[in-house]
Amino acid sequence: KSACTLRKKESRYKNTEKNCKKYKKVNKKYIYGLIDYFSSIYDNVDARTLKAIAYLESGNLSASSMMLKNNIFGGMASSGLIKYPSIEYGVYRYVLLMSKSYYGKGLTTVETIGKKYNPVTVGNKQVANPSWVAQVKNFISKFENNTSLTLETLKEMEG
Repeated sequence: KSACTLRKKESRYKNTEKNCKKYKKVNKKYIYGLIDYFSSIYDNVDARTLKAIAYLESGNLSASSMMLKNNIFGGMASSGLIKYPSIEYGVYRYVLLMSKSYYGKGLTTVETIGKKYNPVTVGNKQVANPSWVAQVKNFISKFENNTSLTLETLKEMEG
């Protein structure tokens, strides 16, 4: 259940009202545009694949637990879900991570990315989770019209 739908009086969800208002301002087109923009800077990545992974991991940018932390890809640290100071910085870190730790190391297909990003063990062999691979491939088709965006266009979309 989303923190936005839980009762406000529960102490572990303090500031829920403020967070929910912030969360409701999420502009999906703007966030996917940020992926396009940063992917044009780190041009070794495929923006459609990055958008499809973010779509899957965050439930099309609707997982409030992730969005309240500006984390569109489910990035974890030892302390839990990583929190970024802004959505722009969170998207930038996601694209940078994918550029350096995946594409920059030759992991360029959904299958090779998935083997590291979402692995399962079959017998003695580590492979990409077949369900994850199928879903990412399906979601890539949602982002076929990949366009490069300028900062000016992003500023217009932000509002």
